[in-house]
Amino acid sequence: MGQDKIINILQSKFLKASQLIRKDYLLHFLFGAVIATPLVIVLRPTYAMPILVAIALAKELAWNKVYGTEISIKDVICTVAPGILLILVKILG
Repeated sequence: MGQDKIINILQSKFLKASQLIRKDYLLHFLFGAVIATPLVIVLRPTYAMPILVAIALAKELAWNKVYGTEISIKDVICTVAPGILLILVKILG
């Protein structure tokens, strides 16, 4: 199988996967990474994770009160996920 064909297959798979993921979830993941990085660097994982969860929940509650949006556990999970990954890297690395 040629290199171009492999690249085309990977690109099509990536495009299909990216269409399944809402842009909102990617933004939550990005901002979760921005928030989690200094927390995980400075604090122990046992302190960093509850703070990250609290920030994610506080954001959802604030948007619920201000904009009337529903509280989304999926948004909280997408915000917290980078923290979990960074903690795993810190522990295993």
